[in-house]
Amino acid sequence: MEAAWIRPRSPGYIALQDTSSALIREGLLARVPARDLLKDLHKEWRQA
Repeated sequence: MEAAWIRPRSPGYIALQDTSSALIREGLLARVPARDLLKDLHKEWRQA
């Protein structure tokens, strides 16, 4: 149990996870360059 991974409980984490997964999915489908996708993800993380 002590070595188990659990979801972070910080405020806004679930919303960040939802937004990030949508960005990744849409980026992969649209063949967005990885550098651009990472910039978008980093922007979302800073705003969370």
